[in-house]
Parts: sequence; C-alpha cells; structure tokens
Amino acid sequence: MERTEILELMQDRHYGTDIYKVGSFRFPSSYKFECHAHEEIEINYVAAGCCLMGIGDEFVPMKKGECIVIYRHTPHSFMVNLKQSCRLLQLEMKLRVPDRSYGNRFLNELQGGRRYRKCSNCESIADYIEMICRHTNTGDSDGSGQLLVDLQLASLYVALSEKFKAEDCDIPRKNDRFSQIVQYINDNFTEPIDMEQLSRDYGISSRYIRKKFMEEIGMNSSQYINTLRVNKAKELLWNFSLNITDIASMTGFGNSQYFCRIFKSFTNMTPAGYRKLWSGSGERAMSGNQTE
Repeated sequence: MERTEILELMQDRHYGTDIYKVGSFRFPSSYKFECHAHEEIEINYVAAGCCLMGIGDEFVPMKKGECIVIYRHTPHSFMVNLKQSCRLLQLEMKLRVPDRSYGNRFLNELQGGRRYRKCSNCESIADYIEMICRHTNTGDSDGSGQLLVDLQLASLYVALSEKFKAEDCDIPRKNDRFSQIVQYINDNFTEPIDMEQLSRDYGISSRYIRKKFMEEIGMNSSQYINTLRVNKAKELLWNFSLNITDIASMTGFGNSQYFCRIFKSFTNMTPAGYRKLWSGSGERAMSGNQTE
C-alpha cells in the first residue's frame, strides 16, 4: 500500500527530488565537522566504526548498522571516536512533496515537528543508498538511470517508514535506565561524573553499564565522556578571551595538565597548538595564560 502511494506521489507535478550528495565517506579518528544546518534532508548510515551526531544541544551515539535521518534546517555536527575511523554512507537530498497526510511516516515527518530519527539494523537502507549512488549521474541518454534512482528512492521511503513504525513500538525500551544514564552524561559532562555513583543511583551494576557502553555506543564510558569534553573544548578554543585553565575548568577536566594530556591523545596536538592552527596567527593564539 505504501509503495503504491509513493509511486503515485512521484507522478504528482508538485513532487521533486534533488540529490545534492550521495556516496561512501571515510573519516579519520577524532575528526569533527562543526555545527551547521541546510535545507536538504540528510541520511547517514554507519558502515564501519562509530561516531557522535550532535543534534542541536543533544548528542546521539551512532554505531555500525545504525542510521540517522536529519531533517531540514536542523543544526547538527559530527564527531568521530578517538581510536578508530568511521565510514558513513550519506545521502543529502531536497525532497518536495505536496503538503498533505501520508500513510508513509517518513513522508509525514517531512511536514515538520521532528529534528531527527535514529534507527537500528538498517542494512536494507544502506543497500538502497548504495544503489542510488550507483545510478546517480550515469548519463544514460534513455533516462534509465534516473528511473532506477526513482525506484530506489521509493524503496528507501518505504524502508524508512517501516523502521519508524518499529521504533515507535519500541519507545518503552528507549526509556530504560542505561539510556537515562547516557542522557545524564550528555547533560552534565562539564561537571565531575562518578560512574560508580551513577550505578548506585540508577540501580544497575557497573559491569552492566560497561557492557552496554561497548554494545550501544562502541566505546567505554571514559572515552565517551572525554569525547564530549574535548569537542566542547574545541569550540571554546575559538574564544581567545579564555585561557587554557579556564577551558579545562569549563569542560570538566578540572586542571590544565590533565586537559592537555587528554586533548593531545584525541587530536595529536595540545590545546594551544590547536588554537594556533585555527587562529591564522600564532601571536594571537598564544596570548594569555596557557599551559602546554
């Protein structure tokens, strides 16, 4: 039924799809793409490794096999894990559909109200993105390439809708205690965090928390917390009125020596070196009370 609805939609003169980017992209460890927004819908599938998607002021952990749909005009950033690279299948497209109700949840959510959707076990979605990539800009004179792209897009919309339905049925699981711990960390990573105390507060064992971090996020709790802190520090290093000691305190590291050591383990440079690299002026970057 949904496929029929979508195929009929594609015949509507008000329907249109412009693909801006599609392909497979590998990002090195510790890579960060700064916060930005655009008119296109962005679909990311994690083909290898793990990463963090920043959606507004929220951090969304992503691991292999998971997919995230980021809706248009949503501010978002992208951060790769400390120890391993990440490969994404990405599709960015501007999708124009008539403003009406659809049986397909993906199309309905284009009307607004959501910033993103995250789904697990999304291998079929990855297959459709790869096929869209294969047939985009083939230059077929008979238009067969575009026809194949349209058919794969229709299949992609159906697959996303089915994933959304499954996710909505699974909402109670998303409110489990481990998810609450991750949310607590997301909200409080600039403060001291005691994982043993969180274990007691939420009534689950430290061993279970360690296991879930590796299964759900692909890194241990310390790596996750430090990833959030280092990426926040990168933002603050653009503010030249703050010295390194200030930033260490504001990001939860406590002291500048520990901050510099962790920051260098993530980026292969000191905070002062990072600031100098992006400042365009060594003299400006090195002003103030800075500790290497």
